[in-house]
Amino acid sequence: MTDKIKFYDYHPFIHAYHIEGIHSWLLQFKEDLINRFLDQQAKANNIDHSFNVNIVNEVMRNTLADIFSFIVEEYYLVGEAYSMSNAFGVYVQNNERSDSFYHTHYRNTLAATLYIDPPVSGGELSIMEHEKNPIAIQPKKDYIYFFPGWLMHKPMPQQDTTYRVCINWTYACNTRAIHKLVGSKW
Repeated sequence: MTDKIKFYDYHPFIHAYHIEGIHSWLLQFKEDLINRFLDQQAKANNIDHSFNVNIVNEVMRNTLADIFSFIVEEYYLVGEAYSMSNAFGVYVQNNERSDSFYHTHYRNTLAATLYIDPPVSGGELSIMEHEKNPIAIQPKKDYIYFFPGWLMHKPMPQQDTTYRVCINWTYACNTRAIHKLVGSKW
């Protein structure tokens, strides 16, 4: 799938990568991801809705690791990774279950997210560019969104009843990331 990647300079703090067909490919894993997430949440007695579960399907995990790693190598000047998540955190929400709070991945240089069945109504990725200036990005199918790990962000509540699955990934190195095409320095 790496031969189908197209870069879009979406925002100074958001880079979007379109990968034709990735959403259709991911749909085969959706129900398993939702069930694993809800099972783990039930075991936690519904105390913490904000946790992520790992992807255990090896084919899915390895394919995503290849895609995300390719994007980093192809589009960013970065130092050698001292932490690169091949675990991929998975977060699930719909109109009835959602945790929406600003957070960062401050120990990571890059963070990225990919949605399976992004909601039509609500469910934006909100980033806090400045203290009082949140920006909402409506995720689309077939897109991976990269942003600096230090950027405050949160998933917004959605109105759709259909579960959306958010796949999260991080990359950490000892230098700031510089985008090779547009020069963004994160």
